[in-house]
Amino acid sequence: MSLFQPIELIRKKKTIVQDYKDYLFNFKIVKKENLNSPIKSVSIWREYAAIGCNDTVSLYDIKGEWLHKKYSCKENVSFLKFRDDKMLGVGMENGNIELIGIFFFDRIKNLKGHKSSINDICFSSNFQKLYSCSRDFTIKIWNILEGKCENTLDYHIDSVTSMCMYKGNEDNYLISSSYDGYIYFYNLDKIENTNKLELKSPIEYIYIYKNEYICVAVKNVIKIYSLESMEFIKDIIITTKTIYFLNSFNKYIVAASIDASIYFIDPQLKHPEKTKVVSIFSTHQASKCVSIYENTICLAENGGIWSIYAYCEGEKKTIKNKRKHSIINLEEEKHRFTNKNINRYIRTFKYNDALIETINYE
Repeated sequence: MSLFQPIELIRKKKTIVQDYKDYLFNFKIVKKENLNSPIKSVSIWREYAAIGCNDTVSLYDIKGEWLHKKYSCKENVSFLKFRDDKMLGVGMENGNIELIGIFFFDRIKNLKGHKSSINDICFSSNFQKLYSCSRDFTIKIWNILEGKCENTLDYHIDSVTSMCMYKGNEDNYLISSSYDGYIYFYNLDKIENTNKLELKSPIEYIYIYKNEYICVAVKNVIKIYSLESMEFIKDIIITTKTIYFLNSFNKYIVAASIDASIYFIDPQLKHPEKTKVVSIFSTHQASKCVSIYENTICLAENGGIWSIYAYCEGEKKTIKNKRKHSIINLEEEKHRFTNKNINRYIRTFKYNDALIETINYE
């Protein structure tokens, strides 16, 4: 068995602690359920929520009531994504993708081609194409009607972690991130790479904000760049733990971290030195997957618990505990860990699982 270098954790020792007691808004739990089994992925769309637990996908309504629809896959689920209220994409750990019809909740198409776990799925605006990325370092472009792969993009040299669609002034782009530290901009109309960003650090997630900026999660930092000029705007640091998911709510950036918190951030892009956390909610255990649709959030925790949160309009959240909102003059404290489980996760490219194992080991 191959041996890998131990994982290195870096602690930030000096922080500024600000006591924000009143937040701009609040989210409350609509539904919370413990499946007592690992949850692999969640996805919500309008009136539906899909929960992927091991090799089973269950369908719920937006209030968390089970609709008595369950689909069994031949392999463990790795990623779920609704196309709309008629189709659900299911990525699996063996690299296959199954498209499920919502009405009968049964398989419509089976897309085979990836050699390892699916990390992300995107659908084209006309619903004719599906884009998938995998731990096998590749991105595939699928024709949904024919169920065939039309093109394979292999410019990344490590696991492709996330993708997003972007419509520029004239052309459409598929933007991808990877643990290789690169973000590639693939022009879907010209069928070529037109630009790239090099960050020299593994990238967890990317998100297009206001159709003007690209937000990049690198460890515990959110880096913001201009989409038009590719110029760096600012870094946002609101936690010392890894940020693995980005989205937006109203005009705020939403960031999920393995510190068991969801942050709502006013990036204040015109003020590089300023950032404001306008709301936070925390879970009992670290969350591992999150999905957002309009005013509703669905997330799963490490212990097999999944929850649906709804925005409470006009209601502020009050927190008594002090939270860390900005970090300056950081001193680094390094720790190195490894064991058989960590080594196995790294060998199979499951870096998030290896990191969580390290944190629990610590």
